[in-house]
Amino acid sequence: MPYTKEPAWTGTVHIGCLNCSPMLSNTPTCRLDRLLAVGFGSVQVRKDGACLYDDQKWMYDQCQLHGVPDPALMTDEELEAALEIAGEDLIAYPTLATFEAQALDDPDHDWRVVFYGSLHEEEYQRQGEGSWVLIRSGMGFA
Repeated sequence: MPYTKEPAWTGTVHIGCLNCSPMLSNTPTCRLDRLLAVGFGSVQVRKDGACLYDDQKWMYDQCQLHGVPDPALMTDEELEAALEIAGEDLIAYPTLATFEAQALDDPDHDWRVVFYGSLHEEEYQRQGEGSWVLIRSGMGFA
């Protein structure tokens, strides 16, 4: 399915509060080794608009796999104990390279990754092998 390549972002990248100076877009592509997690917020990978990965759902699924209750319902102490039991596997988020490998096998689609965090938001579109181009930056939330 053909898709439209969006133009690369040429504006400022929003990181920080409204009182902080925005920075120029000096990193127009997303590194393949970037973790698909933002901590407070969410990350999604989409193919033609369909969500293939959501870090919140992924974390929930990892908890179920390791027999850990939903972390959203746990106290800090319970979560710390669960992480000690489950080990690092529970928090070993995938990287963008995981989805780059899938995109290599199915490249003729609109692949995107969206990082939506506190005080920053970025959307990247895959525009060729290993090239995920920044196409939008926003202020995020909070």
